[in-house]
Amino acid sequence: MLAATAIVITNKRILFFPVKHNGTWRESVRAVHWGDLEEVKAKGLLIKNVAFRFKSGAKSTYTNFNHGDGKKLAAIASVLLPSAAGEQTATPGFVQLCPDCRTALTAGQYSCPACNLIFKNEQTMVLRSIFLPGGGYFYTGHWLIAVLPAVIEGILVIDILVLLLAGLGSPVTRRVVFGQLVVLGIFWGLETAITILHCRRYVRDFIPDKRDPTRVPQDLAAHVRR
Repeated sequence: MLAATAIVITNKRILFFPVKHNGTWRESVRAVHWGDLEEVKAKGLLIKNVAFRFKSGAKSTYTNFNHGDGKKLAAIASVLLPSAAGEQTATPGFVQLCPDCRTALTAGQYSCPACNLIFKNEQTMVLRSIFLPGGGYFYTGHWLIAVLPAVIEGILVIDILVLLLAGLGSPVTRRVVFGQLVVLGIFWGLETAITILHCRRYVRDFIPDKRDPTRVPQDLAAHVRR
């Protein structure tokens, strides 16, 4: 399920611009060509979810369209899909584009081959998720989401340290502490795994990381006008 975004529709493709809760652009661009789509359907009563079915058989759903926009997108698709029936691309499905130059990006390669824009990567996200409380969320820019995991993981780390110090006592104490450490370690591992899986989805949306200081700042309006 993919969160609702600002969209731009052309006669060749749909461009998706994810936005944050405050309405600002996430600097991520995703596109799909009409020729790769089999069906676009709006579902729901008050709030529309728009389901995309590809000719490859894959499916994907964007959520939280308002009622009117969902119906309009489905109506436009009913007109454009037949005319694009023979225009299937070599990479059917959603394609991530560079937010600066709109070159197609390759999954797992976190730099743009055309303009060299650097994106946040999975390896750094995993390391920060393991070694810093809430580190994965902070790295991907989800500060509000990061607060609760950071508090929980911080408490777990403190508890583990306290138990390790307590385990320096008698052999009996060490046996009791070992069992408690195993339980805390399992909880910490589950929390960290959930963070990594969740943040991996954000990283794969290609979040810009390092920019050339001479590069002209980008905004959503500039890309919509192109």
